[in-house]
Amino acid sequence: MPSDVFGGTRPQSNVRDTVLLPAYSGDGLVIGEIGRVCVTIWRKKSTRERFERQRAALADLVDRHPGEAGFMCVVEKSSEPPEDEYVRRGSATMITDHGAKLSGISVVSEGTGFRVAVARSLMSGMMFLMRNPAPIRIFESVPTGSNWLALHAFTGPVAQFIANVEALRQHLDILK
Repeated sequence: MPSDVFGGTRPQSNVRDTVLLPAYSGDGLVIGEIGRVCVTIWRKKSTRERFERQRAALADLVDRHPGEAGFMCVVEKSSEPPEDEYVRRGSATMITDHGAKLSGISVVSEGTGFRVAVARSLMSGMMFLMRNPAPIRIFESVPTGSNWLALHAFTGPVAQFIANVEALRQHLDILK
């Protein structure tokens, strides 16, 4: 079995996969693979260490499925924007560095209110400036982001994909 990006082992992924155990589940972040999509769920502010775990997991998936890999980044309403310039810039370059090897990127910024609206506006502005051949969109919820992402990346059945994202989220609930 191949070694994952965090030193453990896991089964080889293929098109019939629906969900793998989290590649990482720790302080405020869970990372997993569903189909050919790297899914990250952020409950806390992005730090360099957490960000590098996300970057490594996405790179691992893209290396195994170039042109077919998708990415869903879920930012819970409790997560704060990163203060670290390295993390802010790294988020954009993480996406653009993969270019056409990514088939679609769905960013889910959960929550309502002024703060979340401002965060979505900032993300939209950043995405507008990025030169990226992969389709990318921002959504308010996992279901809307999943329905769109299923048009661009192998997610498996959308209802099951959404259920699997929520199953990953439960790993963060266990760590409370």
